[in-house]
Amino acid sequence: MAFVGIGCGVLRSRRVSVCCCAEEGKKSVLVVGASGKLGRLVVEELLRRKMSVVGLARDRDRAKEAGLGDDLEGLDMRFGTFEDGSAVEAVEAVKEDVGAVIWAAGPSRTSPSAIVDNQAVNDVAGKFKDLLAGKDDYLFDFENSSRTQSFRQVDDVVMGGVSRSTIQSASEGNEQYARFQGNVSFDNNGGFCAIRNDFSPPLDLSKWTGIVLQVRGDGKRYKMSIKVDEEMEFNYQAKFTTSARSTGQPWETIRIPFSRFTPMKRGRLQLGSPEGRMFNVNLDPSKVVSVGFLRSSIEGGSRNPEFETGPFRLDVRKIGVYKAVPPRFVLLSSAAVTRPFWSKEKKAQYPSSYDIPIVQLNPGNVLVEKFNGEQQVRKSGIPYAIIRYTGLNDDQPDGTLVLAQGDTLVGRINRKDGAKLAVDVLMDSDAYYKTFETMTITKPSASSVQSLGLLSLDIVDSAPSG
Repeated sequence: MAFVGIGCGVLRSRRVSVCCCAEEGKKSVLVVGASGKLGRLVVEELLRRKMSVVGLARDRDRAKEAGLGDDLEGLDMRFGTFEDGSAVEAVEAVKEDVGAVIWAAGPSRTSPSAIVDNQAVNDVAGKFKDLLAGKDDYLFDFENSSRTQSFRQVDDVVMGGVSRSTIQSASEGNEQYARFQGNVSFDNNGGFCAIRNDFSPPLDLSKWTGIVLQVRGDGKRYKMSIKVDEEMEFNYQAKFTTSARSTGQPWETIRIPFSRFTPMKRGRLQLGSPEGRMFNVNLDPSKVVSVGFLRSSIEGGSRNPEFETGPFRLDVRKIGVYKAVPPRFVLLSSAAVTRPFWSKEKKAQYPSSYDIPIVQLNPGNVLVEKFNGEQQVRKSGIPYAIIRYTGLNDDQPDGTLVLAQGDTLVGRINRKDGAKLAVDVLMDSDAYYKTFETMTITKPSASSVQSLGLLSLDIVDSAPSG
């Protein structure tokens, strides 16, 4: 198997910890479904890399048949079923010794998908919600504070336009948040609204990976702005799109890496000033002097012809920073889990992805239950990666492993390659909060994605796209 872009685990002479902040050798990897066809290969790969493993299986005899006996160094097998709750009890007994989880369990005749792929995932993730939770830090927590008065408007009126915006504290029931809203107009050559908060002294965010937002929008595209320089109109910007949601609907968590921010001035990419001063193409977050939001018609130095003028609304619950770490919960899922939700237009656009037996039959509603299980992991707060395998088998020939997003991939992958990928992902911070599909091909094209770093971060709580 050839694979580009993922740093493989390093083989060492002693057992290693997967938890970067734990003492070496203290934490183990919990493999749920350890005796299954894929799970046993995951255990084998972890042990090959000298990592300590806690395996969870239904039956001791089946585990021995799978080669997971008591004589394997570094393996601690536990047993139980999710139907009677004994598997969750087994997890409870070992959770303090676990630094990461790989979920390789699947449904069977006696264990329906609704239990194994959905409810059990939620139960086990719940056991680790506090132990393995990600570490974010919030610059603004509007849920618990009404600090909107520190923001100021920077609308196109400064250039003669007539667009107007406000940011105010808002509440609905027990919810409190900030609301950035207004009206964008092209009159008088205008076309943007913006708000900004200035920091004095500047903030050093260099130990973080990027910005994390909890927002509820109107389906429109916005920009996040960061200033690290006193130059009046110069800042770094990154675009993000919201789902159309009304008050009371779920919030979206959006992560924007600092690497996605580009230097801009008046909507144009800006690498230098007229005075010959050069700006760094890469954002340096060590001296942040302001953060803010824009609703702007200007992209690439000119007006976006598809931009819609008129009212907008962006509710903001939190603005913070996050640090990417290797996933602590790797869910081994399946391609096609969103396809039962596809619109008629998408089915027509990707007929070869929709007209396959697993989608048409969807036995036991397995695809929907697997998607619901994915959502349980996304909402858990644990740094995760979700791998959606295409057809797993033991005969697929060696080739190149490619990655994709959007759930349109159709193909096959050898289980051994799938197991190696699962362990690779566990060790790679580029997999942080990402969902992707994978398959093996013998002749990759120039556009084939072979690096986790090229994949997009998930927007948490978003519904399947149609």
